[in-house]
Amino acid sequence: MPSYKLNIDFAATDLGTLLSAGENVVITKTVNGSAGSSVAWVTFSPLEQNTVSWTDSYTLYASTSSVQNGATINMLSQAPGAETMQLPFTNLASFGAATPGLTLPVDTYGLVNQYLRQPAMTFGLAQEANVSGTGLPASPINAALVPMNHQATFQPLEIIQVFMQANIDSGMVLTEVYSNTIDLTFGAGVNEQTIVYSPAVGGFVLKPRG
Repeated sequence: MPSYKLNIDFAATDLGTLLSAGENVVITKTVNGSAGSSVAWVTFSPLEQNTVSWTDSYTLYASTSSVQNGATINMLSQAPGAETMQLPFTNLASFGAATPGLTLPVDTYGLVNQYLRQPAMTFGLAQEANVSGTGLPASPINAALVPMNHQATFQPLEIIQVFMQANIDSGMVLTEVYSNTIDLTFGAGVNEQTIVYSPAVGGFVLKPRG
């Protein structure tokens, strides 16, 4: 299972300014398919040197939380993500066995909303992470409203967005981001990258190698 690592560095003076402003590191992740809205995957108050690591493993979740900017997704039911498979969300308010005879494309996770007690439910993928040696439980990376008897597919990509912003917590829906964001692509031989905060751009830049 592929694993990835992001190093995030700050100069002491820059870090002091950002912490005084109450800003945290925020990381979101790109999802294709029936992706819905982006969700703050990882947020934390940084030190001068930080590491964020993760593996290519996902959880499907169901929620009744609203998909609107600033809402926090509370995961009510979870199941290990089964790549290329479609899992039904049943009237027992839990995920059932994969739909037989149906194979989805590679790197795709699917569901069908068979929960008939509400007109729609919120679904998405969640993923664990580790921040500077502290393991974090699976947190949503996207949120999509799926009506009853409708299907959804999620295709997570190893593309993350990193920025500084105040008043954002993990699991919060982000339909609008006003901070300067850096996009980083992992995979295809790229398993580790290092970024540094630059006050000149008000965001992160890649740290030169060597």
